[in-house]
Amino acid sequence: MEPTETLAELGLTHNQARIYLALLHSDRLLTAKEISKVTSITRQDVYRILPELQNGGLIEKTITAPTMFKAISIKLAVSILVRKRVERDNDLIRKANQLAIELENEKQSTPEEEPEFILIPENEAVVQKINTLSASVQKSLDIVTSKKRFSRALFAFYEARMQSLQRGVKIRTISEMITSTNPDMDQIINIEKQAGVTIRYLPAQPPALLTLFDEEEVMIITSPNGTIETSALWSNNPSLIALSKSFFENLWQAGDEGKP
Repeated sequence: MEPTETLAELGLTHNQARIYLALLHSDRLLTAKEISKVTSITRQDVYRILPELQNGGLIEKTITAPTMFKAISIKLAVSILVRKRVERDNDLIRKANQLAIELENEKQSTPEEEPEFILIPENEAVVQKINTLSASVQKSLDIVTSKKRFSRALFAFYEARMQSLQRGVKIRTISEMITSTNPDMDQIINIEKQAGVTIRYLPAQPPALLTLFDEEEVMIITSPNGTIETSALWSNNPSLIALSKSFFENLWQAGDEGKP
């Protein structure tokens, strides 16, 4: 890196650095006119910059006619510039921290406007979203699913549901009648039932598939015939929550508690 660039990073302007270096490399004191000639900086700018460098402690001037200038040692100059740079950085950090505190307080004092509808594309993000919401519920988890999704959902969301059950969350599941031929699936169903999951079955696939989280958020699957990665609509809209809750309760009352 060029010396001029290094001094510029330490806080000098480009012309300040050129004038300081010209004086540093000179084997004698220079007048302002000579500095202008050596650096190709206009004399007007030289006269303006010299007091800046002197006030910064980087150059000295003689009480002669004409006035002449010399640079302090590079070691001392760097020490001065580094100290000032550290002071500026510390001041900037203090200002940045104060700004963060003020903006955070302002954010907390302003009611947060949460999005009411979010369409989650068809991919693993749907599974991740359901897992995240299931792991954070505190009171209830009401699920309307299909035979096609039931078995995969048992495995994909098993850990999150078990954690919810340990927190005392009430879990209810509605699905169409299924005939299980998978011992592992039967075992998970039994484990969840023993842990408190209640399942009711319908004679046909539900017309809509959804999951209610604490009756405050809902995930509605956009296609009842899709897989667990099918796109879904998330919402915390009170009207949609009320409709979803009513839909679930109607299916719940129509469901069969018997073994599928």
